[in-house]
Amino acid sequence: MKRRLIWLTLTMVLVAMAGFVVFLAVTRDPINEANYDKIQIGMAKKEVIAILGRKGKPELILGGDKIFRGEAWYGNKERIQVVFEDQGRVIDKEIREIRGGTENIFDAVG
Repeated sequence: MKRRLIWLTLTMVLVAMAGFVVFLAVTRDPINEANYDKIQIGMAKKEVIAILGRKGKPELILGGDKIFRGEAWYGNKERIQVVFEDQGRVIDKEIREIRGGTENIFDAVG
């Protein structure tokens, strides 16, 4: 009986830990500085999408006398913008903190 209780307790702890790991994986925001740092000049668009987990919102970016195609990814706290050349390779990137709209009361106080 005691051995059965130990196994049941161990099983419950392992299930709880697995659930917590899944929760962290699902709620983790891929739009962050660590993923931004993985994006390299010359990288293909599909590689950027693989890093950030989804397609971005299309944008047109003015650069001197030329218009470039870009995409922006919005996360909970940051925005990543990537500019692509005509062949779909990264030529520029930028990350900015999002102010307002996503801040909750705990962020405002702390």
